[in-house]
Amino acid sequence: MMFPLQTLLLQAPKELILLYTAFITSRAGDGILPALRITCGDSQTQPLIFALSVGLFGFLLAFNPFKSSVQKINSDSGITKMNSPGLTTNQREQEILREIRLAGGSCRIGFLARRLGVSDETVRRNIKSLQTKDQVRKVHGGVILAENITLTEPPFQTRLDENTAAKHRIGAKLAELISDGDSLFLDIGSTTAIAANSLKNHRNLYIVTNSLHVASTLATRNNNRVFFAAGELRTRDGGAFGADAIAFIKRFTLQYAILSTAALSADHGFMLHDIQESDLSKEAAQSGQTRIVLADSQKFGRRAPVILSNQSAIDMLITDKPPPSNIAEFLVQNKISVTLSDSPANRL
Repeated sequence: MMFPLQTLLLQAPKELILLYTAFITSRAGDGILPALRITCGDSQTQPLIFALSVGLFGFLLAFNPFKSSVQKINSDSGITKMNSPGLTTNQREQEILREIRLAGGSCRIGFLARRLGVSDETVRRNIKSLQTKDQVRKVHGGVILAENITLTEPPFQTRLDENTAAKHRIGAKLAELISDGDSLFLDIGSTTAIAANSLKNHRNLYIVTNSLHVASTLATRNNNRVFFAAGELRTRDGGAFGADAIAFIKRFTLQYAILSTAALSADHGFMLHDIQESDLSKEAAQSGQTRIVLADSQKFGRRAPVILSNQSAIDMLITDKPPPSNIAEFLVQNKISVTLSDSPANRL
């Protein structure tokens, strides 16, 4: 059977590309003749195309013009485990860890793929490898550093000794914003306790607190009035919690609610380790006209088990360093202003 030249010119390039792609992705090219017959049809019914394909296939194999393109397609589609030029699997994993840290300890798969210039599937494979090494944890739509997940809170004294200089600067900034005679709630956090020390020279303060440390620091001095929440004191931090403490706090309306946090992430915002603390913080926030969270930069990107409710009610975060971009975006979306401890003071 004879075929017009036009038919050969139209069919041969397509057949050759399909044939060549099938060959270089096969194992050492075994099964090439079956591939030729499948691609071009029965050699007895299409002899001219078959012969032409065999001849030109040798030329293509020698000069290999399509190899890089096919390998790139296979890499992006997940057919092979090829990496971007110059990056081994271990190097890419290190790049992923670096990007997660720069993002504040957590980010989404798509973000990592865009930053590294690879497909989402490539990132997922590397994340799976990192997860087996306990370096990251996969969450819905994203990934977090395993080192940033804390299910239990360190003892109160240990927290007082962590990042102390930054906490003192944060406390000093709060003291600049508070005037003599102001009314405020102060919670049980270590940064809040240090902030209480910065308020020792203020006069006529009206203080409501569930923290024994705060109460003992500000009571019986400078004509302050201090009201301590009812309930049993916890031995680990000297804090009062429970239904009686919440009912007590509900009786007040104050100018400021000064709260602490155990962690701050872009996905979940402010988090705590204890559900009793979360319940009390919710009521304390409602008692204050202006709600302020004190948190040093070590809290950025960390995770804790309990999410603080009604986070959009928070008005301000006082911290020692600018938050990472993804956390800053969360704060903007919730209309929470950021005040740095080293910035000029403006009274509220």
